[in-house]
Amino acid sequence: MTTVYVGNLDTNANAKDLHHEFDRYGRIADVWIARNPPGFAFIEFSDDRDAKDAVRDMDGRYILDKKVRVEISRRGRGGSGGRAGGGIPAPRASKVRTEHRVKILGLPGSAHWHSLKEFLREVAEPAFVDTLGRGEGIAEFMTATEADLVVSKLHDTKYDGVYITVKRDNGNGRDRERDRSRSRDRDRDHRSKERSSRSGRDRSRSGDYADA
Repeated sequence: MTTVYVGNLDTNANAKDLHHEFDRYGRIADVWIARNPPGFAFIEFSDDRDAKDAVRDMDGRYILDKKVRVEISRRGRGGSGGRAGGGIPAPRASKVRTEHRVKILGLPGSAHWHSLKEFLREVAEPAFVDTLGRGEGIAEFMTATEADLVVSKLHDTKYDGVYITVKRDNGNGRDRERDRSRSRDRDRDHRSKERSSRSGRDRSRSGDYADA
């Protein structure tokens, strides 16, 4: 089984429309169409060669007057939810990682990393996108210029009907935890030195009193 991603899909498209366009390439095992937010779908082919043929022929074609993006999805199948026939593949983001990171806050609970990627593509092509839950998402770009442009263009704009915050994120949780750990270590060293200094002064005073 190989899953094909169809992006920039017309919101009125249904499973019948996709079968009409993709059945010619081989047997389709499943179709899932996103509804909240809309604009993309996944089609599962029984044969990976049929999936590759579909990607090669359909990428850049029009479905219901919208030019679609068609690519192989690097995702496995997951549970069902918001079905239009079939189970949505389990979330998984691109493997390319960079240091030019952007944090997105205030996302709706239904936010999906693939639709977030489509949203960001309006400004710049992300190298990595993921949704973290609690209304948070992250995206990474190949250059600092692209990351800054996304922040300037998309901060305080609407995503799926809600206003979002988009800002630069210069470190991940592990970096911040290391910083906090180093800070605690420095505090402990400082307190230890203070105690040693006070102890030395106390011993010195005791010796002075004894001599007196």
